[in-house]
Amino acid sequence: MTRPLSSVLLVEGPSDDLFFPGLVDRVLRDIGFSDRAADFDVTEPIVLMRRGDRPFNTFAEEVGRMSPLPSLTFLHFDAGASPDREGSRAWVPMEKAWQTNDDLLKQTRLVKLAPVREMESWALADLDKVNQLAGCDVRRPDVFESDLLGDVERLTKPKRTLTEALRADSGRRRSRRKASECLPLLAERVRLDRLDRVPSFARWRADTVAALRELSFIR
Repeated sequence: MTRPLSSVLLVEGPSDDLFFPGLVDRVLRDIGFSDRAADFDVTEPIVLMRRGDRPFNTFAEEVGRMSPLPSLTFLHFDAGASPDREGSRAWVPMEKAWQTNDDLLKQTRLVKLAPVREMESWALADLDKVNQLAGCDVRRPDVFESDLLGDVERLTKPKRTLTEALRADSGRRRSRRKASECLPLLAERVRLDRLDRVPSFARWRADTVAALRELSFIR
């Protein structure tokens, strides 16, 4: 019998809520379609917003009260310029909080979702789709660090690059699109094979597959 696969997303901010739910849903479905040994139906991810004044044990308790318990919980944090430092601030305390709940440890896998440097680097991974939304080729000198768009993890401020790319002057008109409008579209349209070339995305996908194997969703 096919099993339902439920998941929870702990995201850092409102813009992350615009991009990650659609992307996570697509990736989980793609894993199911791609692996003949997979046996699950994906349900829509539940999104929880992180706040600085809420301790990580509060999130663990909130997930632990869900019925039924989700199979996967993705902890999002931007890896920034120092993944180890950011991981010590987010991943380490969350993992400790998780370990205090035996039911969560047995039934739910906590998976690190850590783009380098920001979520927008993943949104920029498919340049063709970004160009379509911008209405022009965004590899232009007036777009911040546009020369690095071929290697998005080298962008120092992906959020700024995406914002300026979507406002790039095509020579005929200036795009009025905002990142908040385009993030859900990019989540739906970015080609997963392009994202697979981004190391932090590839790590997250591999960790997700490993978690699904541990839970016997993939035999």
